[in-house]
Amino acid sequence: MLVSSAFTKAIADTFYDKTFTIAATTHGKDAEGGATTIVGSPVTHKGNVQYNLSQRAIELYGLIENVDLAITTSTSVSVKADDRVTYNSVTYVVTSVKPFDSHILIIGSKR
Repeated sequence: MLVSSAFTKAIADTFYDKTFTIAATTHGKDAEGGATTIVGSPVTHKGNVQYNLSQRAIELYGLIENVDLAITTSTSVSVKADDRVTYNSVTYVVTSVKPFDSHILIIGSKR
């Protein structure tokens, strides 16, 4: 479905009222072959934050992972599984990102 930019802006203006940050993670190996994880600088975004999803929503989204935080936000937000999302001074690990027509759903869990 094609969603107009005016519709996308109306959604953002209405629902994206919470501020959160995303810090990208990169995995690699050090000089001795040990695993490394580098967490980048946080980037601030706006979205709709939920602390729990109903069982019905979990079924609709096809989620199998633990859901401690769910954020809907613009499709222009760059995020992937294993990135770090911080909201209200609590950091979550992104377990999945589900794209939709007018938004993405970011699922995070405390680890």
